[in-house]
Amino acid sequence: MATVDTSQYLAWFETLPKPSKVIRALAIHPGDLIQASLADGPTFHGGKTKAGGGSSSKQTWTLTMRDVTTGTSWSTTLRYASYLASAEWIEEAPWSGGVLPLADFGTATFAPGTVNGVSTLLTTQKGILLNDPNGQTANPSAPDRDADGFTVYWGNGTSLTSCSAPDS
Repeated sequence: MATVDTSQYLAWFETLPKPSKVIRALAIHPGDLIQASLADGPTFHGGKTKAGGGSSSKQTWTLTMRDVTTGTSWSTTLRYASYLASAEWIEEAPWSGGVLPLADFGTATFAPGTVNGVSTLLTTQKGILLNDPNGQTANPSAPDRDADGFTVYWGNGTSLTSCSAPDS
């Protein structure tokens, strides 16, 4: 008996602590190259300044995603409070009433990664290994030569897939 592939490929975003929102305007397919950008705009008054810079007041953010493979794009503007102190690139298992198995994505490369137009200066110590309750893993590589990108490798079971940094 043949198995039926019930995989779903979706673009989505999340502004914690709110749940994720699916972007229906982008039809995602295996192997598509996706570009994403997040740009901050003016800060609204009433926030607190944090030591080291940034403000906890709400900023206007423009989130844009583009499927380079198909040429389609999507953008939204939202308000979100941030200290402007960090940026994250994440490969994670989906959630639906509990952690679901992480799909076998093979490899995913995050490069180049910049924050406000400046190289992120990634270090190996900043990488976090995902090990979901279903036994799948997402193992990040060391940063590339420019320290602005890395690759994540999917794995299943107790051994990690060997990871090498992407080309700069």
